[in-house]
Amino acid sequence: MILTNFHTKMLLQIDKKWAGDKGFVYYDYKKPLDVDASLEKVFDMVVIDPPFITEEVWGNFARTAKYILKDDPTASNTKSFVLATTVAENHGILRRLLGASQAKFRPSIPNLVYQYDTFINFDSEVLSSCL
Repeated sequence: MILTNFHTKMLLQIDKKWAGDKGFVYYDYKKPLDVDASLEKVFDMVVIDPPFITEEVWGNFARTAKYILKDDPTASNTKSFVLATTVAENHGILRRLLGASQAKFRPSIPNLVYQYDTFINFDSEVLSSCL
């Protein structure tokens, strides 16, 4: 999960190969609220690309996102932004958990069995007009 408050960027990641990065924060999605309290309500945006596409995993990432985002991403007037990738079949999960809708932009990942879609909870002319 990549976080930004538009001035600071952090990478919440379980893989310690990124530990040398200035913005690295160790994160285990199986313990969604086991993050430093100093990160609570700090970020304007999260970018989420989880290792698995199950509802349980998305639930954990959503709990973390709601904890660290300044605002509730599901609120209609939210000022907290979500950009996420997952399979199209997860559209209902992303809508319910993060207020995100499917954008037209689809990343090209030819070697994956499942192709991913992009989901956002904000208006984006670029992501919504890509074919």
